[in-house]
Amino acid sequence: MLILKKFLLWTSAISAIVGAVKVRAPAPEWKGEALMPDGSFQSLSHIDFLGKYYILVFYPLDFTFVCPTELRAYSEAAKELAELDVDLIGVSVDSKFVHLAWTETPREDGGVGKLDIPLIADVTKQISKDFDILAADDDELAGIAMRGTYIIDPQGTLRAYTIHDEPLGRSVEETIRAVKGLIYADSHQGEGCPANWEPGASTIKANPTDSKEFFKQWA
Repeated sequence: MLILKKFLLWTSAISAIVGAVKVRAPAPEWKGEALMPDGSFQSLSHIDFLGKYYILVFYPLDFTFVCPTELRAYSEAAKELAELDVDLIGVSVDSKFVHLAWTETPREDGGVGKLDIPLIADVTKQISKDFDILAADDDELAGIAMRGTYIIDPQGTLRAYTIHDEPLGRSVEETIRAVKGLIYADSHQGEGCPANWEPGASTIKANPTDSKEFFKQWA
């Protein structure tokens, strides 16, 4: 019996490692019903976004407190991201009908009003599980997604992700900066974007000789 328990623990650990979400690895495949910006319901999946950058924004719940401030801010950034050919999709474990009610509720009453981004209804919690974003704590947050932001490239590769605990809202500006940096780096092989880089700022050529050009300015 002891040997069997050890074997089961070992196989469980291996499964967790194999299924782990990793930067530079394929992002988990996903599919779900979504509330679209025009108020309709539509099935979306990772297949719909192959060939372009997109961002999945997980958040705890509709009709809460920090969440509407984030979703409004991300919605307001949708136009700027679209100009970069980047899509942004919100995800929570709420149903599509709750999403609809939330967007039809005025902001002053705790709603978000009309959004310019789709909201995935992850009612089975499978997408959140696959992205390893579900809270597993034995408290009121158990079973809901934390504040996770995942940037996925045109090949379906996960390039960056951040996870915040429930009380802390995200910086939308940092999300935009990150995706712009990845787009730049992908189109300028051999260059890296230094700390606090913004479009138009100097980059680093990633070799011992040419990098000195940047370091002379930086020192």
